Amino acid sequence: MINKNKNNIIFIRLIFWLIYLLSGLVLYIKSSTIYQPIIISLKIFYPLSIFWAQIRLTNKENWLPINKHMSTAQVWFRLIPILASLFTVFGTLINMIIIFFNK
Repeated sequence: MINKNKNNIIFIRLIFWLIYLLSGLVLYIKSSTIYQPIIISLKIFYPLSIFWAQIRLTNKENWLPINKHMSTAQVWFRLIPILASLFTVFGTLINMIIIFFNK
């Protein structure tokens, strides 16, 4: 039972990375109809989000490492990479979907 669950996790993670890397390839190669400053910010944050996600997955850290003893500045410095990564994931996926549907 444990082996089957581990295989599912590996398969889902593999599918996520393949889709995310394909959307990054589309982001850098194809020109998009999305507002240009959004594309520029996605191109800046895309490599950082891959790096951030890989560290979280490798170290098995919490995705939201926040506790009640943190100050406001500490919370924001923990949330900014998470929000930037989520923005990048959704932005690159939406960009890929728009480019594929425009063909």
